[in-house]
Amino acid sequence: MTAFPIARGFERKAEALLMEANARGDAVYGMRPWYCSASSIEKGAEVAFIGANPGGGAESEATDRQLGVLNWPYDYDDYCAWLDDRHWKGSGPSHQKRAWKAFEILFGQRWREVLRSAACFEIVPLRSIGVGALSDETWRRGAALAMEVLAHVRPRVIVCNGNGEGKSVWGVLRGSNLGIEKEKKVEVYGTFRLKVGRIAHGEIAGAEVIGLPHLARMNSLPPLKAAANELGFPRSL
Repeated sequence: MTAFPIARGFERKAEALLMEANARGDAVYGMRPWYCSASSIEKGAEVAFIGANPGGGAESEATDRQLGVLNWPYDYDDYCAWLDDRHWKGSGPSHQKRAWKAFEILFGQRWREVLRSAACFEIVPLRSIGVGALSDETWRRGAALAMEVLAHVRPRVIVCNGNGEGKSVWGVLRGSNLGIEKEKKVEVYGTFRLKVGRIAHGEIAGAEVIGLPHLARMNSLPPLKAAANELGFPRSL
């Protein structure tokens, strides 16, 4: 019997999406479905931490293959890429540390435990230099797959790494048949906002949605903490 049959099934769909994207001529470099233990996908999780898509190019894809990154979610029951990976280059390490701080701002002293047990994945599991390199069709199909994963995981809290109205996690949720209601937003700085709301419809209706500005683009986290405090964070699960 295959371990983690549900997670493996979703991964096969990601492989099919990669083949389709390659056939369409999208500039994609492999895939990375899970940034967490496959058990957090298989059994569900209280918190989901979702990004747009894995960043990087051919070098990152080669490193993933060399290290066996795609196997880690299945090999280690407590794996979390945001906590455990040490091979990210460029803006990767700072992005990783901003995720730590953001979870501390949201969940307080238990932030590390919350992040380690979270279901961490992407709207489109295909690696590219940016979401602009993904065709609209690839984005649409990736979003449909992400919604399948989300419906299975059934989190009580969804943390979005990116809250724009276009190709972002928040944008996908808001534009889906689930919808977001009771929206509130607080200025962080410049054009950055912290947004919160609730899933309006479907099996996870009532789940809280926290829309973070994309952490890779933020240069200062103290204003995020001030904005979060206005919305009542940190909170216990």
